[in-house]
Amino acid sequence: MTAVRPDGFTGSLIAAEGFSDVRLLLHGPGGCRFRYARLSNELYPRDDGCTGFEGPPFIGRSRVPCTYVEEEDYVFGGKDKIRSVLEAVASVDDATIVVMNSPGVALIGDDVPSAIESCGLGGRAFTVDYNPVSLSMCEGFDMMIECLLKFASPDRSEKKDRVNLIGVPIICKDWAGTVAEATRLLGAMGLDVAMSVGSGCSFRDLKDAATSEYNVSVFPEYCVRTSRYFEKEFDIRTNRCDVAPIGFDATEEWLRSVADLTGRDPRPALTMVEHAREKAHDILSSDDRVAGKMRGIHFCIDGESSVVSPLTRWLFEYLGMIPDSVSAPDLSCGGLYDFLESKGLCDVADRLVHDSDCMLSSGDYASTSKLSGRFQFSVDLGFPPRRGFNFHNGTIIGCTGAMNLLDEIYRQ
Repeated sequence: MTAVRPDGFTGSLIAAEGFSDVRLLLHGPGGCRFRYARLSNELYPRDDGCTGFEGPPFIGRSRVPCTYVEEEDYVFGGKDKIRSVLEAVASVDDATIVVMNSPGVALIGDDVPSAIESCGLGGRAFTVDYNPVSLSMCEGFDMMIECLLKFASPDRSEKKDRVNLIGVPIICKDWAGTVAEATRLLGAMGLDVAMSVGSGCSFRDLKDAATSEYNVSVFPEYCVRTSRYFEKEFDIRTNRCDVAPIGFDATEEWLRSVADLTGRDPRPALTMVEHAREKAHDILSSDDRVAGKMRGIHFCIDGESSVVSPLTRWLFEYLGMIPDSVSAPDLSCGGLYDFLESKGLCDVADRLVHDSDCMLSSGDYASTSKLSGRFQFSVDLGFPPRRGFNFHNGTIIGCTGAMNLLDEIYRQ
């Protein structure tokens, strides 16, 4: 039942493309570029305009320019090509440039750092020295954010009541809405979100990342290295919460973890959660047919551990839905496996299921499962995104996210 999960190469590329003024230059064949150029623009459209993007590195697409490595470059090396493409990309605007090797080109061993220096771009461009293909998407994203932080070299100058959001990739379900919901809840605690690192901030913002008093993680598997780097280099600590704020209980747990870190009073934010819970209860109890509609409905779920853990608990305990299969990279996250064991449901862990009532997973996989006739309905949890548009806040976190999930489930 497990959906295909993108690897660390995708995670690294998306991390760089999540900054408004960072341009990822792919050193590799053109075939490696087109999917990512389109995906980057879908996830985070920029007002790049058209000027300067008609040259060979771009071919009309402003995102993820490429060196277009060919057969002879594998034999004789592509350093000269890197230099010419770097100069072309640098001439378009003043964006910070990250050069990343495609998996095959990494075997050539081109000296990218010397190519950068020979172009006079040492203070504006850099290349990563790791191969992310064997990593998970979360790990690739996390490593790229750490590399960008090191290149930015922030100065420590603490400002009270300011926090950075970390662990919010642009591949999550409505990343802008996720940032807005987290900002709203943290604001109720008197905390000002300075930036969301890797989702909509600029590289210039990153130079001020060390002025915040604390970090707050949203999807923790996306910021393991990032949080360690902040703490080691700048003594900026991060809240400790294994799960994302999905559903009412997990959102309260997340808010309390922020309160434990910052010493702020969580009650104003917890009151917001309680009001959302009461509203949901009023709607669900208004009609017996509505209240019991999901009770006994079977579901399969696949996704990141910090999402699957709280959502599985919420669906089972709050709505009375029954899991047929639960898949995630780490089923111990948030005590999920222990929870399944306590309910006599150990056999659903990573279970192969051919059909069920509901599939909760990444947008394309969920949609495909429904279209195949294997599931009655599906719920989109994130990347790859279901095709279409959200004109409202479509996040799955916090109070807004809980109500969005209930909407999507009950309107089937």
